[in-house]
Amino acid sequence: MGILRRRFLRPLGGVRVEFQLSWYTYKPTRELTHARTEMSYMKGGGCQEIHPRSLFMHPALTTIVRVNLLRHASMSSPTPAPPSEPLERGKYARSGPDDLRGPCPMINCLANHGYLPRDGRNVHVSDFTSALNEVGLSFALGALLSNPIFLEHKEAGQGSPETEPRSFLGHLWYLACNPWAIAFGEFGMRRPGQVDSKGERVLNLDQFSLHNVVEHDVSLSRLDYGQGDNHSIQKELVEGLLASSSDAKTLTMEDLAALRGRRIEKQKEDNPNLIYESKQHDLACSEIALLLKVLGDGDQVHSDYARAFFHEERLPIAEGWKKRATSIGLLELKQTADKVKKLIGLTF
Repeated sequence: MGILRRRFLRPLGGVRVEFQLSWYTYKPTRELTHARTEMSYMKGGGCQEIHPRSLFMHPALTTIVRVNLLRHASMSSPTPAPPSEPLERGKYARSGPDDLRGPCPMINCLANHGYLPRDGRNVHVSDFTSALNEVGLSFALGALLSNPIFLEHKEAGQGSPETEPRSFLGHLWYLACNPWAIAFGEFGMRRPGQVDSKGERVLNLDQFSLHNVVEHDVSLSRLDYGQGDNHSIQKELVEGLLASSSDAKTLTMEDLAALRGRRIEKQKEDNPNLIYESKQHDLACSEIALLLKVLGDGDQVHSDYARAFFHEERLPIAEGWKKRATSIGLLELKQTADKVKKLIGLTF
């Protein structure tokens, strides 16, 4: 249904035709079901009225009306946008509302760049090792950090048949099938039976929020688990991290170690349920070492690199960062983590 009031002047077979279409009713069949028109024409100085009913039989008028109807229909029906192409691997894009993310800035960063699945779902162990290599870790170190988390989480679905205690022989068989569980079983995140359509083990990135597996209290950018939200970026904490720079240009190992020490003392006061023991401290010092090695030179990192990394969960490529030429190995990472631990001075 539409209402149109227009005045048309069209040459019709050498005859000057003037008509006014005052209103119409339009159906999907594009038939003009009812209209009231007024028309007059002049030819050789004469003037003659034509009955409206005969007017609609003229093909020229039919064409004019049809064109205008289609024009109005196109104005009310927007052209659909062309389908968007998938982002290239390595190109940064913020996570969407339906994408899954966890508390680890590095893992989120790799997903935002497409090195891990951008939706954060059904991530394979090979995805992790490949993604970690993109930021400079050796494949051996990437495998060491990736494989243990694909073990079954010990407390997943307690009380379900899948998590009933295994027999001695059953436990031996499990270790034979999952050798990483011999030394790293406590880092498992995967739910029992969590596999893809091909039967391959997968994880979702929000499973990194499992408390005291890899995630731990006294984060530099997140709240503690006992404070209600252990996975979302806390801008105040990130600003405090950036402000801890002693020269406002770089964050040194000493700056980050001192910040970690202050955070430990602060959370002892703010979180009565704080869990921060030897395991959590080892992870916390290794995180600082990884930050210094991946984004910096091992001793310091540019503040603008850290801002992009923590605030936007983005690799600071636009700021000048490049993947280092040589891979980061386990021994190198451990040596740096030990230096951080010594600077903090905390013993357990």
